[in-house]
Amino acid sequence: MYNRISEKIKLLAKAIFLIEAVGAIITGIVIGSEEDWLYGILIIFLGPIVAWVSSWLIYGFGELIEQATVCASKQISCGTDTSNTASRFGKNDKFNQERREKIESLYKEGLITETEYEDAISRL
Repeated sequence: MYNRISEKIKLLAKAIFLIEAVGAIITGIVIGSEEDWLYGILIIFLGPIVAWVSSWLIYGFGELIEQATVCASKQISCGTDTSNTASRFGKNDKFNQERREKIESLYKEGLITETEYEDAISRL
C-alpha cells in the first residue's frame, strides 16, 4: 500500500491534471453555450493551463520523495553534512590539504572573516 509512494504521488498529479483539464473544457463549453461565449472560450483555453501549472506542486512533491528515497538507499548525505561523502570526493588529497592550510593561515592572520573561512572550508 505504501510501497513506491513517489510513483503514486506523481501518477496522482497526472490524474488530477486530466480531471481538471477535462472539467475546464466541459465548463467552458457549457458557459459558452448558455451564458457568454467569450468566458467560455477563455475557460476552455486557460483552464487546462491552470490545471497543468497547479499539478506541478503535487508532481514536485513526488519528485522530492523519490530523491530522498534514492539518497537514503545509497546512504549519501543529502543535507549540509558532508562527513559521509568527504572521503569519496577527495577531501584528504594533497591539493585540498594545501588549500585547507592556506585558508586556515589566512584566517589566523585575520585576512579573511570567520564567515569567509567557513564558506571556503565548506567548498573543499
